[in-house]
Amino acid sequence: MALLTLAALYPVSVSTSWLFGEALKPWLGHYPMPVRALPQMIVVVLSMTYLVMPAVTRWATGWLRR
Repeated sequence: MALLTLAALYPVSVSTSWLFGEALKPWLGHYPMPVRALPQMIVVVLSMTYLVMPAVTRWATGWLRR
């Protein structure tokens, strides 16, 4: 389960880091890092909880049950 979580979390984390670091920099760049990190973590946690991990665990059900 840890390997699946890492494999799923990496692309989500990298893409949200890019989004909040580069694409939204004009709107969020002047805020301190902890304030910029909060919406990014909200997006990561919600997408991992409700989108990514349910799909990944369904895909890997056979492997996880062994």
